[in-house]
Formats: sequence, structure tokens, C-alpha cells
Amino acid sequence: MRNYRKYNKDSLAEDYDVAIVGSGLGGLTAAVLLTKAGKKVLILERHYRPGGFTHVFQRPNYEWDVGVHYVGQVNDNQTMMKKLFDIVTDGNLKWDDLGEVYDRVWIGDKSFDFRKGKDHLRDDLYERFPNEIEAIDKYFEMLDQVAKYSGMFFGERTMPPWMSKTFGYFLRRGFKPYCEKTTLEALKEITDNEELIAILCTQCGNYGLPPDRGSFAMHTTIVGHYLNGAAYPQGGASEIYKTMSKIIVDGGGDIFVNAEVKSIETKGRKVTGLRMNDDSIIRAKQYISNAGLSNTYGSLLSDNKYTRKESLQLEKIGASTSHFCLYAGFTASDGKIGFPAYNNWIYKRVNFGEDYDAFLADSDNDFPVVYISFPSAKDTTWSNRFPNRSTVQIVAASNMTWFERWKDSKWKKRPEEYEAFKAQITKRLLKELFKLYPEAEKYLDYTELSTPLSTQHFTNYKEGEIYGLSHNVQRFKQKWIRVYTPFRNLFVTGQDILTVGVGGALFSGVFAAFGILKFKLIGVIRRSVK
Repeated sequence: MRNYRKYNKDSLAEDYDVAIVGSGLGGLTAAVLLTKAGKKVLILERHYRPGGFTHVFQRPNYEWDVGVHYVGQVNDNQTMMKKLFDIVTDGNLKWDDLGEVYDRVWIGDKSFDFRKGKDHLRDDLYERFPNEIEAIDKYFEMLDQVAKYSGMFFGERTMPPWMSKTFGYFLRRGFKPYCEKTTLEALKEITDNEELIAILCTQCGNYGLPPDRGSFAMHTTIVGHYLNGAAYPQGGASEIYKTMSKIIVDGGGDIFVNAEVKSIETKGRKVTGLRMNDDSIIRAKQYISNAGLSNTYGSLLSDNKYTRKESLQLEKIGASTSHFCLYAGFTASDGKIGFPAYNNWIYKRVNFGEDYDAFLADSDNDFPVVYISFPSAKDTTWSNRFPNRSTVQIVAASNMTWFERWKDSKWKKRPEEYEAFKAQITKRLLKELFKLYPEAEKYLDYTELSTPLSTQHFTNYKEGEIYGLSHNVQRFKQKWIRVYTPFRNLFVTGQDILTVGVGGALFSGVFAAFGILKFKLIGVIRRSVK
């Protein structure tokens, strides 16, 4: 049963407590918690499928996730992440563990496995770099320090600005030194071993910036997230939306697709409604934008005198990188081909930053990094749902400027030269896959490549970025980024508020719900746990 409907203004109720723009994980989380608090919630999604980056898309005999490749801290019932997922899904979302190895990284022809458990990672690094024991120990000390202070730093984002001015400094100061240096700067302070630095940096693809540009705090947060392994939603990534949306709809809420919000209407410091593409106005008592900060301040609140400062700051931060994603289907099982549950990260050499710049300058250069994921191998229900089939996703960096000449073309109706460029990239990405898994080539059945134009079409991110705001040093210097806005009944959520990824979006939804419910949220959580 679908828990959503196609938008029709005549199907709307007249008494919504909260209207939410966007159905990504941040908006869904806030909606569930608000529903559990007795609020009537409306979610408006511009896409024809809800769920944001948690949704899947299907082709005959196949399906692929679009954003949930693996999730840390959900394979342990004691973590806050797992407990929160149990609350917002009523315990109905199950997880399949990826196994001992969750990432295999390649630098040239040498590989290194990230195994679950801090001790395993430390021991494997000791064995690989016996002369770098002191540097490795210092690295783990920094991981512990970031973990210690991150809760206070991000928890401060729940405070309204007036409270932050009083207490914010004390909550931010422990995390601040790690925010305001790049990953490469931080690692060069403890070692000059380029191979060790490269291995420690390889998971930087999870937030889309090379080590000389990404914030070290962001990098260590990602590393810490996966230290004890990773898991995948049992039944596929769409189970996240299915389990959460049921609670919202059963609680009297509505979820509409093909429901594009044109603007957020305001009067003074108050939001008065959401203007839809058909120029109808939807009204609620309170509002949440899950559309991303750039879309919220730059488009939905365009030219609003109360948000000009925020818009200027967002321009300084910039967007995260855009990407290619190749979706491939095969007429044999994962076991027969040899596809693993873990991910592969492929780098040509230790200097990622130079390769990144060279590729963005000329697409004929080598990919700076290629990420290969096997969603069918991660899901224990796959073989029953799609017997004798398997799926792969191959992701690489891209550059929106390459697509400027086709920006006015329509999805599925783009010119032949665009399709020829896609075919060239597809061939090159498959070559990377077949180097590692040559047996797969004879079973290849289907391919489809998404580009930054595809991402722009479905997400409305102007640069075709998948990770929202860039996770650079400048981003983490911004004290104003929090769930509160200049309008007393408008809140924001999603990956731009805390960090990229499932965890960042999930907790941002909690923070947005707290903005509306305040300490009543504690009662909601206690009742849910019981």
C-alpha cells in the first residue's frame, strides 16, 4: 500500500499543524516525531516518488538505492543512532550487517581493508606501517577527541540564536580546532608518510571533498561513524520511507508527490503560507523546510530582506561536488559473480587532490576516485525478490560546467551528444568494475548513468550536488546554521544542518522537531521507547 498521493489542492485538509517541504530523511524524522506528539502533518514532495535520497528506482528485474549505500552505528542496539531509528520506525526497520570488512580501498595496485572495530583498524595500520606507531596512536586520539566534543558542538544547533550567544562558545570550543583545519593539514601535523595519509583519507568520498579541502572534523566524524562496521536496510533503502511514512499517515498526516512549492510566503517575521506551482496557498501553524539551505534561502525565500545575510554566507560556502552514478544490472547472483557486500574505493595514486583538480579541468583525465557498491549483495532479501540477478553502483566525481550546454534540455529528451558523452563515461566506469571483477562482464544486462543534470532534475540542487553544502572549513565556521530561521514559525532540517549522510539527516529531523515541541519531545521519545 502506498502511503502517498499525487498532489491535488482539493485533497488537502484545512487544519494542518505543520507543513513540511521535502520528504527526505530529515523531514520524515521530524514528521514522525511530530505525529507521535499529536500534530497533524503535511509533507509536500516535488518528485514523483517520496523519500528523498532514501528512495529506490526500479527497472524490469532490478532496483537500486540512490543515496543509502551503507550506514554505521545501526548494528549495535546501544547506540543512539539505532535507538532513534527504532523510535521513528516503531522498530519495524531491520538491518543487514555488511560483515567484518565494510570498505576495501585501492591506491594503485595495493589494497587495504577497513575491518569493523577500532582495535582491528589500529592493528591493521600498525602491521602496514610499523614505523608509524606514534602517528597512528595520535590519529586515534584525535578520533576520540572529535567523538567527545561532537555531541556538544552539534547539540548546540538546537539552541535558538539568543541562547547560543550565551552558551554557544563553551559548547563549540572543544570541536572548533578540528573544524578549522583541513584533513590534509591535520594529518601532516602527525606524519609525513604519504601512503599512510592516503589510506586514512580514503573515505573522504563519503562527503565529496579531497583531503586538502574537507574539514578534518567532518572527516573524523565519518570515520568514527563506521568504526564498528556498517549495515544496510533489510529489504532495500526504501524500507526507511515505508516504515516511517506508515506512522505519519496512520497518525492522520498527508504525503503528496508532484507537489512543488514555489515560494514561502512571509509577513514580517512570520511565515503565512506555502505558495504552490499552481499558485494555491497552503497554510499551517508551523513550517519546516527540508529542501536544503541554498534552496530555502536562495529560492523559496528569494529576495526576502530578513535572509540576505544567510544567502551571502551560503555563497561563500559553496555546493558540494556533483557526481556520476552508473547503475548496472547482471543476470547472475552476487555469489556466482563474486560481488561482495563491502564497498570498493579506487584511487590511482596517493595525491587525490591533484587528480581531483585535473579531472574537473578535463573529463578525459583519470577519475580521481571511483566508488563501487553492491546493493544486492548487502540485502539478505534480494535473492528472494530478484533471483539470479545482481546490481552494482559505480560513482565518480563530475563537474556541472560540462553540462551547461545541455541545461535547457529536458530529462529523457536530451540531445544525442549528451547521450554520447554518457556512453563514454559508462564505458570507462565499467572498465574500472571489470578490472576487479572480470567475471561480471559476461553477465552484464543493463546500465543507466545519472549525471549532475539528473540530480538537478530530481533534487532541485542547482549545481547537481548530492551532498548539499560543501563540508569545507568555511561551513563549520558558520554559527547561524541551525534548525532556527529568522522567522519564528519556520524551521529547517536535512543534511545541511549537521552533516552529510543518513545520520546527519536523521538527527537534524530530531532537532527540527525539538524546535517546535521543545521539551515535550522528551515525553514523545519516552513513550516511544516504552
